[in-house]
Amino acid sequence: MIKNKLSQLIVILGPTAAGKTSWSLDISSEIDTEIISADSRQVYKYMNIGTAKPKGEHYWFLDEDGTPDNAYVIDDIPHYLVDFLEPDQEFNLARFQQLAKEYIRKINKKSKTPMIVGGTGLYIQSIVDNYQLPQIPPNEDLRKTLSTFSSEELIDILAMIDEESAQKIHKNNTRRLIRAIEVSTSVGKPFSEVKGSGEQLYDTLQIGVEVDREELYEKINKRVESMFEQGLKNEVEQLLEAGYDWDLSSMNSIGYKEFKSFFEDQATLTEVRENIKANTRNYARKQLSWFRRDDRINWCKNLSQAKRKINNFLTQ
Repeated sequence: MIKNKLSQLIVILGPTAAGKTSWSLDISSEIDTEIISADSRQVYKYMNIGTAKPKGEHYWFLDEDGTPDNAYVIDDIPHYLVDFLEPDQEFNLARFQQLAKEYIRKINKKSKTPMIVGGTGLYIQSIVDNYQLPQIPPNEDLRKTLSTFSSEELIDILAMIDEESAQKIHKNNTRRLIRAIEVSTSVGKPFSEVKGSGEQLYDTLQIGVEVDREELYEKINKRVESMFEQGLKNEVEQLLEAGYDWDLSSMNSIGYKEFKSFFEDQATLTEVRENIKANTRNYARKQLSWFRRDDRINWCKNLSQAKRKINNFLTQ
């Protein structure tokens, strides 16, 4: 029996500041595609400078069933999952996967090739490997109770029910620690055992933007300097004035959380800038460590090499 051919999916990934956006826009000018962002912070409105969100315009349209939908258009290329949530709204892996799959379906229906672009590795892998995620609704009472514990206490609690997740989740990522405890207690087994891979949904080509480590760090440093020149401090002030506080997941992002000590008169602006640089470099190292585990990724040193691989993939 002949199996149905899987629809094709292109992924452009890499560490922060590597040049993913410029590559994807250049590639998009040559193939018929629309882009789905895999950036867990560019989903938020009003957080533009600190997330390095490209300038674009919102375009409203009716989808195939007449429902209004919105694309964030950059250089005439529709982007989805960008600039569509309020900073106090929650966004997680399950929601990303659900929305990304839906947009892939819609893009395919237009006879275009969907492209995922971003650096949030877990989001990307949830699509490539079709993670089977537990559909567990939030337990607000439990979350409220757990929010009173320190990160060290949360790790201790999680370790009692899921030692593997307790070792993998960073101690500062309290949101994921709480979610792991929440899921584990809801289903009665470790969070690490709940998530699995399902049947492959797409014929996927993953392109990694490869940049020399020292060059990448230099790009990161220059980007942070540019953010301050563009008015990052004012952007953070406006978010605080709008009522978005430091407890929000969005405000705990690199580029924003470092300002807390400044506004509490515990750090200078220079110290904030250097902390953002250091934290971003550390984040880039973690991204690379995540991506290097996947030998299916085609690492490319230049755009021409990436374009050749994509052309071969689309014409195979």
